[in-house]
Amino acid sequence: MRISARSCRLAPLWVLVWALFTSLSTGLAQDEPKPSPAEAAAPVPQPIPREQDEQAKEDLGPMSIEVDLDRLLFDTRGNNAQDPVWRLQPSSGRQILLLPFSVDNVHRSNKLSRFPITVRAGRFIGFVIPKTDLNQQGGDQVDLTRIIRAAPGELQDLLFSSNDEEQAPYTEESPDEEAEKPTPESAPRIAREITLHADGTVQWAMDRSIKGAELQGASEQNPYAYKIDPEQLRAKQPERAERLTRNEGEDARAYAERKRAHQTEEREKQNEYRELRDMLRRLPEYFREPAPSLFYAAIEIPTKDTLSLEGPAPYPWNVDPEKKQLLEELSRNTNALTEDQGEQLAGRILTMIQGHPLDARAIALATNRGRLASQVKVDDPGYKVLVKLLQSNDIPTRRIALYNVATVNPPSLASAKLVGVAGEAALGEERKMLSFASLGKLFSTQSSDPDNARVLIDRVSQTISDPDGPAAPKVVERVLAALDPGQSVSRGEINDEATDVMIEAVDLTGMEADEFDGVAKAIIREAPHNPVAAGWLDRKLLASSNHDLVNKTLAQLYELEIIVPKTDQPFEESAAPEPVLDTDTLVITGTIPMTRADHALIGLFDASDDLQQAAAWAVLGRFHIALPEPTASAEVPEIPETPDQPSEPAVDPAVALFESILNKANEREKVPVSVVAFILNQKDPALTQVANDRFVTLLADEGLVQKTARAAVEAYIAQPDRFTQSISGLAPADQMKLMQSMYRSQDEEAPLMAGLIADRGTTMNWLTGYVKENKQLPTPEAWVELAQTQGESSLLQSAASEDVNLATAGASAMVIAVGGTKQQELGFAQTVALMESREYQLVKAEWDKHRAKIFASAFKTAAGAYKLVVMLTKSEGIPGEPSDESSANEPPVRIDLGIVQLKVEEDKLSLSAEAVRISSMTDRLGIRLENPDSLRSFSKPELTKIAPEHLSAPIDLVAGKDGAWVGETALPDGRVLGVSLEPAN
Repeated sequence: MRISARSCRLAPLWVLVWALFTSLSTGLAQDEPKPSPAEAAAPVPQPIPREQDEQAKEDLGPMSIEVDLDRLLFDTRGNNAQDPVWRLQPSSGRQILLLPFSVDNVHRSNKLSRFPITVRAGRFIGFVIPKTDLNQQGGDQVDLTRIIRAAPGELQDLLFSSNDEEQAPYTEESPDEEAEKPTPESAPRIAREITLHADGTVQWAMDRSIKGAELQGASEQNPYAYKIDPEQLRAKQPERAERLTRNEGEDARAYAERKRAHQTEEREKQNEYRELRDMLRRLPEYFREPAPSLFYAAIEIPTKDTLSLEGPAPYPWNVDPEKKQLLEELSRNTNALTEDQGEQLAGRILTMIQGHPLDARAIALATNRGRLASQVKVDDPGYKVLVKLLQSNDIPTRRIALYNVATVNPPSLASAKLVGVAGEAALGEERKMLSFASLGKLFSTQSSDPDNARVLIDRVSQTISDPDGPAAPKVVERVLAALDPGQSVSRGEINDEATDVMIEAVDLTGMEADEFDGVAKAIIREAPHNPVAAGWLDRKLLASSNHDLVNKTLAQLYELEIIVPKTDQPFEESAAPEPVLDTDTLVITGTIPMTRADHALIGLFDASDDLQQAAAWAVLGRFHIALPEPTASAEVPEIPETPDQPSEPAVDPAVALFESILNKANEREKVPVSVVAFILNQKDPALTQVANDRFVTLLADEGLVQKTARAAVEAYIAQPDRFTQSISGLAPADQMKLMQSMYRSQDEEAPLMAGLIADRGTTMNWLTGYVKENKQLPTPEAWVELAQTQGESSLLQSAASEDVNLATAGASAMVIAVGGTKQQELGFAQTVALMESREYQLVKAEWDKHRAKIFASAFKTAAGAYKLVVMLTKSEGIPGEPSDESSANEPPVRIDLGIVQLKVEEDKLSLSAEAVRISSMTDRLGIRLENPDSLRSFSKPELTKIAPEHLSAPIDLVAGKDGAWVGETALPDGRVLGVSLEPAN
């Protein structure tokens, strides 16, 4: 054949035409319409590729198939499966069994054309892909398949959620990939084979025939019957219409009208048929949707009572009428196992459990439906059945029984113990999780019952010592969290008797050596507010015979940080801010109670090991005394008073223990610094005042080491109000000693006038207020200011006191108030102290002489050349009068009047400017300008403008900085006139 260039150019065109013709021909041959653009874009399920179809039918890959015994034995909803296309039709003498099964571990596409588990004498028909509603759980049932397959973490969420609430029924989730085109409601859901994909979808095709099923009649509700049976579609095709003829005598117009109506009717029939045919062409023949949680295998079996399943292990398995009746009775009513005559029935059931694994699983399902776990008591026949189920080698059996006992709400002692039995039978993370869960269930039972508490104790001790169980620190944290008084217990709070049992009987010695630090931290962290934790710290850790264990506990107590709750802070405004702590730092909220007079820490104060003894004293500040209230039986009868032996008031045990500990501390060579915190920690009302008094005594102790003394002063500064009453109750000599000790701890000397705190409370209140506001002891300047504000009359009364300490303090303050020197202060204080009689007038007369000498000495030193200066400044404004904004910005005006000489002759003062008259002040060291109007005589215009009457009142000049004497007076125009004598050198 010759090929020309033109032929080559036309070849692609002929190829295209031929392809188009072939496509159209194929479409016409199949009577298929061309899809619309929307239909073409939609994802259409495709048939299984040929290469996949050629896979060995025995190879199901990693996929696992499990018959759902719960649905098979107890739930008949699967028997009501209705298919819109096919009706399952058994042969004579046979019946249809819908065998429920689930599929898991689908990691690749797997075609399933047979069912691996068969029924003896049965014939496989096909698979039923149910709609979601057929698989929904009934009543309060959950998806046990999910329970069986759950990992330990997921199992914990499913079974042990907060408040032990029932889990919501499981619903299928959509696959991760984009959803396929929805399956039509009228699609057949029975197929001879299905394909399961790794994305969680199932795919099947429309079968043209299914042996064992008959096609239902085609209709609007069953359009697929038309696709499967073309004869039914052809029956719907309208017959060819007969040709109409005009009747004799028929009017032409009437004939035309009848003909048009006939044609219209025929067109409508043809249109309806075409629409039906077009709709059928659009119906998909392949389907793909999210796989349901449960499928059914339709199997035709003989009509007989025994069901025999065959397949891979654990099959074969038979369900005969007797077994079926027993299982149904257990599923409806498990009371027979809880009664006295239940022993015989339980024995029969236990034999079944120990036989075929599917018998055990069926028993577990039946007892779960009958809620056996909510009815049993410890060691009754039903309890023993559940124990055997929980110990089964069959994992599904164990998980079903676990669900039964875990969902008892509220938990009973039996159900809580059974969760522990499940933990003993499990391994790895599941064992740890169930051990925790068992503890939680036990704590939710009657923990206030000592017998129940002992069951709990056995479980706690066993869990701690279990090498394959959860870590001991986690167990201790779990136990203490459940015993936290702040947490609600569903059946009553744990009482003192049960608490004592918990403290004494729990064995903490079974833990691994490397777990001790974590256990000790867990206990110490909860000890401030958890009686059991405080008891374990006392009786298990600090009282341990293991020397290293005790030392490690003391080390952790020493290194921890304490955050004081706001409710424990007497003065919230003086509370220190919470420290910024390292994440590894052990932090406790509040201090730890000592609930026994023979607390183990007290015993360690006399330990033979000096280092251990010192460590015990070092951690004393982490504790406070909290002895329990004495019971009526423990009260000591009151001994009647006799003339020879008067009765002594009973001593509060807490006070006795407190005094005993402090006395031990005072006997040491150095009082430990921890004693300060220990005293302040006390919360018992019986100890409040006792602790404050002992703290003040400690504060006044001159023999304290510097570290302890400073800690005591810092504690006083933090809460001065707390100790005002105790300080005021001291004798004046002790009060002065207290002040001396406090200042000595700061490497300072206490002012002599500090003894005024014994004077009618005025100074004591000032001291408290000053410390509270300034967070420090008063400075010398503060004491001077106090002395000057007290007034000479008040200080004279103190100086005239019969108590020599108060008298010397008052004398000291009088000298300080007038600006005397330290030597003058000591001199006058000594004079007053040595007076035979300190009557007011005698002390006043003595003071007048000393004051004159103080002034004379000061003025003699001050004599010399000075600059006489006047300053005019704008005042802050006169209340009630409008301010002058223009003058408010005026700068101060300084006016130098010249150099003058200050002359001192005995007690007389004068200036070289004779017009200016001065004298000494009487109540304090100062110079009084008698006639301020004399300043106008200096040739300064600013001063001449001031009216004489406005300068008629004297101005007092007191000692200022750098040897100057300064004073001021207010002028009516709002300005301030300042006068000063500034040293000329």
